[in-house]
Amino acid sequence: MSDKLFSLAKEIEQLKQQSQAFFLEAITFNESDFQSISENRLAQLEQTTLCSRDSASSKQQNSKIPVKQSELKPSVFGESLSQTAFAEQLARQEETKLTSAFHYKRLDIGYFVEKLFLPDVRSELLNEISKSIASDQKEAWLITDVEQEIILGCWLNVWNKTVQDATNPSIIRPTSPINQNLLNQTHPSDINLITHLCKYINGNKLCMYVPDLQKVNAVNNKVKYKLTGYSKKNINSIHGNPVHLKDFLKLLAAGAHFVIIDSSKDNKRTNGQEIPSFYDTFLSNSALATYHSHYATVVGSLPASGGNLKSAKVYPDFISGDITPDICPFIVSLLIGRTAWSMPFIGDYNSFLQLEGWPQTGLTSKRHGQDYKVHSDTKWNISTYGACPYSEKRGATVFLAHAKWNPQPSSETIMAPYVGAETVQSWLDKTLIE
Repeated sequence: MSDKLFSLAKEIEQLKQQSQAFFLEAITFNESDFQSISENRLAQLEQTTLCSRDSASSKQQNSKIPVKQSELKPSVFGESLSQTAFAEQLARQEETKLTSAFHYKRLDIGYFVEKLFLPDVRSELLNEISKSIASDQKEAWLITDVEQEIILGCWLNVWNKTVQDATNPSIIRPTSPINQNLLNQTHPSDINLITHLCKYINGNKLCMYVPDLQKVNAVNNKVKYKLTGYSKKNINSIHGNPVHLKDFLKLLAAGAHFVIIDSSKDNKRTNGQEIPSFYDTFLSNSALATYHSHYATVVGSLPASGGNLKSAKVYPDFISGDITPDICPFIVSLLIGRTAWSMPFIGDYNSFLQLEGWPQTGLTSKRHGQDYKVHSDTKWNISTYGACPYSEKRGATVFLAHAKWNPQPSSETIMAPYVGAETVQSWLDKTLIE
């Protein structure tokens, strides 16, 4: 057994202990957890996964578009995990959902993400959503709590570093030290995105407004909720609450649909100040999304003309086809767009962002298509790692807006109206919200 992952896990454990406001549940990493894994089980994993990994690699090698080596730090996150088992060693066997998806000698983040799209793993998503609906949970996951905590721990560490380096004297600096080793092992693409989100949210003093949803009933994996109001979360580092910040990052990982209230019309009528467009100021190393279904006019039950064409950005820009990069970030498909139908944009619209499962690259994408089918069947948003019901299509948009904003449910649109959804839209399924 390699000591590398154990060392990394201990670092994340120390980070949690130093920032207990961020991590409320103690998860102890110890040598006995490692020893509980049988060598026979590891041998079985090696035998069942090595062939499929080598076969996939040989077929995809020529068509991959890897990240330029010059853009990477000397030690990437995946490299530190390459000698040991991510799921097997970080979680007790009975807690591990993805045990068979890992090979203990060859793991990296690319391999971790790739295995999330195995048919026998991805097909569990609908079942996980069904279980969450039955227990009235607002999240469903394909990953374990420990795997989730590692992802959030990496993002949180980047956020804290960005706050620590900020020059604004009003910003509250993190009380815990930055884990530089963990930062060095985080993919540059993830660092750039979390840094950008942190600067934008703090620079404009934004808060998060999460819909309060009460379950009414559920039929065939489609649950109907009653929107009773919105919970305000202070996620910026000026008036912020560290627990709320973790809520934001967790919703991001679960695929929540966020609308940033950056429309001058919306800010003027809600006593806010004009702020820069999130869409217009987003990172340059993003690509135009082929098409998407958000804010697209719906005819029957499908978006007209296949959806919004070339009207959004997808980040990062180096994902090609259904091929997972060898050196891979945790964020592989962030969609950033405007609350408008078609391109070019004429008018004063808000921006939105949402972590999807896999980008719609080209005219067809099997990975995106299978996730979209689950989304259509449930109206839950699907991310790489899980799902949640916070979708604009069921009236459950999560908002990022100024501190004075006071969103209220509407008798017409159900959710709080905003530019792009000021009146009932054809894409809103009012049978799923009241």
